[in-house]
Amino acid sequence: MTKKEKIEKLQQVISQFSELITEENRHLSIGSNPSKFSELLNKKRTLAATYESHLQGIKADSEFDEDKSINEQLIFFIQEFQTLIEENAVLLSSKIQATQRVFSVIQQAVRERGQPSQTYSNEGIVVPARKTYTPALSVGVNNEC
Repeated sequence: MTKKEKIEKLQQVISQFSELITEENRHLSIGSNPSKFSELLNKKRTLAATYESHLQGIKADSEFDEDKSINEQLIFFIQEFQTLIEENAVLLSSKIQATQRVFSVIQQAVRERGQPSQTYSNEGIVVPARKTYTPALSVGVNNEC
């Protein structure tokens, strides 16, 4: 594969990866159905492996060390891609924090609502209920919130 072909292949991978991350960012921004994310994640993994292999191939090729214009061109593409990745990281972090916040609000509500109940004894006296094992709360969250 020639130098030019290697560069073009890397640019294609970066372009595909950029489109995928842009789509994921759009879904994160509007709160799309989580089922979309597993499909996007699989595509991201595949493209990440392809990107890494192309980048390693270029790094291993000593011809690229000599040509500064190609290096500058690669740096430009990678910097644009890096900006998208950083935006994606912020959106993913926000989504994670929002989900954690929902769970903490639910847990707090359960704790506050959990008033001890009382029962009647055999003698007809109201007695506090025994402490029984309460399993951890398990809640599912959809994107309607």
